[in-house]
Amino acid sequence: MRKSALLLGSILLSNMLCAQTTTTTVGTAPQNPIDKKFGFIADLSFSSNFEADGNVNKTYGSSVDLSASYKLPNEFTIAKRIVLEKALNNDREQKISSSYFALSKTLLKLENEITLSAATRAYLPYNKDERDDKGYNGGLYFAPTLVIPLSTIGVDPLTLTLRPAYSQSFNDFETDNERNILIERRFTQTYLLDYAITDKLGAGLSAQYIMAWDYRGNRSPDKYLLEESLSYSLMTGLDIYASHGISDNTFAPNGTDNNIEFASRDSEVSLGLTYTY
Repeated sequence: MRKSALLLGSILLSNMLCAQTTTTTVGTAPQNPIDKKFGFIADLSFSSNFEADGNVNKTYGSSVDLSASYKLPNEFTIAKRIVLEKALNNDREQKISSSYFALSKTLLKLENEITLSAATRAYLPYNKDERDDKGYNGGLYFAPTLVIPLSTIGVDPLTLTLRPAYSQSFNDFETDNERNILIERRFTQTYLLDYAITDKLGAGLSAQYIMAWDYRGNRSPDKYLLEESLSYSLMTGLDIYASHGISDNTFAPNGTDNNIEFASRDSEVSLGLTYTY
């Protein structure tokens, strides 16, 4: 659960890291640039899948996603993000699902607003269950990000973001307490298409393709994530949004047939409110 909202939050933070001088929200036209050192994002969302009420697979959840950043000299930016989740049905579990420090640098920014940046993250083992059940000691993440306003080819309201990423986990064990083999390395390709419909209304389409290898060197089934979002700016820095996301194995169990779907009973809808400073 919460995969689509986590992707949205990751994109929001990456936008803040890559363009600290511009207040930007996924699916929303950029506001007037403001030269500032400190940035902050607070996101509150509620989500559910499409399973029937009473079904064991039915999920309701909420999350609070907090990010803060500070602009350093020489185009560097440092940031801290933490995501807190709470299930609203079944065991009503609450946990820290993600927490990391990030350091990014703008490598190239052209006059046509094409931007290339790079970021690294250090994930922290705040989740007690992750530490106890998986011996999780944290992780590292490295990714370049290329942002291309498609106005460069005459498609003015569209922006394309490309982000290949490599991540490495550090665990004390090869398996968790249920004998499942743990993932050690991931390579993730993220694509985001942002459409500014009006100054206040925007839409976003994002996709991820994820390859992973476990601690025994075996490649896990490839996964995909698709998300569509619609956002509306209530006022400067305050946006409301709705999103739909689905994540599953890319291929069927035979390893060859396409398993990609755009909607299913397992897909998730989210409603959220985002404050950006």
